[in-house]
Amino acid sequence: MPAYTVKVDESEYAAVGARDGVRGAIIFADNADDAEGYMRSLYGADADVVWTNATVTEIEAGADLIGWKLRCAVVDPDGDEVYDVTVTGAGADNTVDEIAALMVTALEAAGGADLTPSYNAGTNTLTVAAIGDDIGDHTLVVECWPPVGTHGRKVSIPGFVGTIVDEGIAGAVLTVVLAADAYTVPAVTDKFAPRF
Repeated sequence: MPAYTVKVDESEYAAVGARDGVRGAIIFADNADDAEGYMRSLYGADADVVWTNATVTEIEAGADLIGWKLRCAVVDPDGDEVYDVTVTGAGADNTVDEIAALMVTALEAAGGADLTPSYNAGTNTLTVAAIGDDIGDHTLVVECWPPVGTHGRKVSIPGFVGTIVDEGIAGAVLTVVLAADAYTVPAVTDKFAPRF
């Protein structure tokens, strides 16, 4: 069942006065008309146009990972960074699988003959280093974050980075399990500013 944000127009709200201080809400409903009607039934009045003219927006997940970044860093046992590679979703490369493929290409370029990365789309496992690369005792740092807003900061979204295998013996793999392509992409549908 979908959810909707229902927000009144501030000029209309000011003209008719308070509705228990409610200027908007998030409503689960079958459709937008039902969401608006429900708010009118709770906080409306006779001939009240405040909710009838409200903005009703369905809450939906993000469509793709355009602008999202995936970072893989490899740190040796002495704490020195060996590799630090970041790729960005863009154009047709906008799913987890496609961004992971970009990462494989970028890691190959960074490591040359010393690094043999790969990606298994069936298990969503990104192999940053294979057994023969002889760096299985290193630490693997993986982050995935959305485009950063004007007043925001880089925050890795936890659900996109799963189990990391690292810090084993030298002759072991460095891997991370990434989210499946069907994983819900966070998205901002509406924003609410506090009123004091």
